[in-house]
Amino acid sequence: MRNANDRLRGDLLFYLDGFMEQTGIAETRISREAGLDNAFFKRVRQGGYASPPGYDKAVEWMDLKLKELAAEERRKLLRAKTRTVA
Repeated sequence: MRNANDRLRGDLLFYLDGFMEQTGIAETRISREAGLDNAFFKRVRQGGYASPPGYDKAVEWMDLKLKELAAEERRKLLRAKTRTVA
């Protein structure tokens, strides 16, 4: 049976992989912009860190980035909609 740290690591990697697939943003950019070292995700993938403090930082950054991208997409749609009406 897996322990809580293994589940946490698995959840982070599942979220990370989905985020990268959806946005095309690489691990190194996420690490850099979230204030983590470049090898953070590599260590997590290799089973390093039982419960790295960077998990929260990484997830918060990805959540914020998804919100920014969604807002940008809404603005684009709104601009396109107003152009077709005009």
